[in-house]
Order: sequence, then C-alpha cells, then structure tokens
Amino acid sequence: MFFKMTYVTRDLDLGNDEVTLHSADSTIELTWRKRTAGEKHYQSGDGVCVASCARKLSDRLEEEARNTGNLSIKKESVDEVHDEMYRFIARTLRLIRWRTNLSGGHDPIRLFLGFAWSLDSVDWKEVLDTVHLELSVDLVRLVRPDIRSSIEQLILEDQEEPFAHELLREAYSYRRESARSAIVFAVAAAEVGFKRFVAKMAPDTSWLIENIPSPPLVLMLKELLPNLRVVYRIQGTEPAVPASMLDGLKKAVLLRNQIVHGRAESIKNSTLNATLLLVRDFLYLLDFYAGTSWAADNVTPETIQALAGP
Repeated sequence: MFFKMTYVTRDLDLGNDEVTLHSADSTIELTWRKRTAGEKHYQSGDGVCVASCARKLSDRLEEEARNTGNLSIKKESVDEVHDEMYRFIARTLRLIRWRTNLSGGHDPIRLFLGFAWSLDSVDWKEVLDTVHLELSVDLVRLVRPDIRSSIEQLILEDQEEPFAHELLREAYSYRRESARSAIVFAVAAAEVGFKRFVAKMAPDTSWLIENIPSPPLVLMLKELLPNLRVVYRIQGTEPAVPASMLDGLKKAVLLRNQIVHGRAESIKNSTLNATLLLVRDFLYLLDFYAGTSWAADNVTPETIQALAGP
C-alpha cells in the first residue's frame, strides 16, 4: 500500500527547482517544489512538501480497504506509518535549517493538506481520523548542490540538529511577543551549546559537565576552550572566540541574569537582534571546531577574520 503526507510551506525559496531527498533506508521520499499562483489558497513564497512511501500492511487490512474504500489512522499499523513519515519530515526539516543557517522562528508550515493512501499510487484517498501535528521547524534555501549533498549525508548518518540550535529557534519564536523570554532562551542556547561541545571534545568530562554546575560561560571560554583538542582550527590558530564575541556574550549573560531577577523591564530591539545573531554565530563556530566542516560557511566573515588575524 502507498502513503503520502503533504504540507504547504511558507518562505521556501527554491526558485523553480524541485528538491528530492530520501530516508537513510531509501523507503521514504521527500520532495519540495515551488507552489504556483494558480493553486488553491496560494500565497507568495508558498512551497509544497510531500513525503511518500510504500508499506506492506496485513492482508486483512488491505482487503478491508479495498472493499470499503476507507482506511483509518486508528488502525495501529496505519498510525505507525503516519508516525514514521512525520518523524522523518520533522528531522529532515531540522537538519535543513541547521545546514542552511536560516533565520526565523519555528513554524514553516502554513497549511496541512493531508495524509493519503492508495493501492496503486494513482488513485488516492484521505486516511480517516487524521489529526494534524504542527512542526516546530524552519525552512530553507536548497538550490546549491553542495548543500543538498551535505543534507543527504546528514540524513544517511542519522544525525539530528543540535539541541542548542533548537533552543535558539525558541528564542527567535519569542522575539516579537516577549523580548525578555527570547534573551533567556538565547543565552541558554549558548550555555547548553558550549557544555555539549566540551562533553564531545573531552568525553572524560561529560559526567561533570552534565551533572555539576559549571563555571560562568565567559570564564570557560577564556580558560577552558583554548585547551580543548578540537577537530578543525581556523588557519591553525588555537580554539578561541573573538574579543567582540566574548564581550557580547558577557553582556548577554548579564542581561539574562537581570531579567530572571526582575531587574530588566524593557529591551531594545537592537539589543535583542544583536544577541540572537551573536549566539547563532557562536553556535556555528562551535560546530566547526567540533568537526562539522560546512559550519564555517555559516560563521560570519567578521568572526573568521578576527580569529585568523592580519
């Protein structure tokens, strides 16, 4: 039996290209294309994301679907297919946003168009009793072949978007309704990102890093980071963060502390935006040091130049 799951996405800039990706076992295919103005409920920037697969259900269930023309997600095996496809879509979109360094909040989904089944992959019918689940993810510009290739490799390696990047997306999602919450999440992302980076670079310290209160972030960046054995370096220099980044993180931590103690009543948009951009730059720098070579593409030229020296 064949299944497909379809979403309308917003802000998907693919030009006229169509992108196709596959799960690690090649059993699920996921495609994106630009939506055309003639399609129902069209809005500028729309794209269409479709996941499809073939699955063998029990002979009894397939015969029942054939005879009645109905199939319900309340059937356990159908629900399992739905869950498998949903999880692949969610993970793939998270990998895409991590790889492409896309700004923005969580939700790229504008419309849920359905979960459908077919006996021949030609005549499609909606699966009954389906409840739409929102995806908390962002999208994407995939035109460059090297980006597509690296995303495919991330899928094959069964990788996930780092949790710190997810926290930063939480910060972006709050930036309009609550600048203070956005700052708290952004600083948490920086702290979590560095702790997990240290645990990866120095596995013997992982229990301490995860279970014992850590020294302040800025202190660890000054004293601990240069002594870690990283995978990649910027032009052979020791691992470090630029002085401007260190100063920005120090100010962000101080502001976060003022917020949680009720001493920061208002935050300027310029301060919020600068903090979000700073933490994003910091997390990609850590990704690069930890062995993700393409992460250097998402580190700002100013940071690269400051670390590389004259």
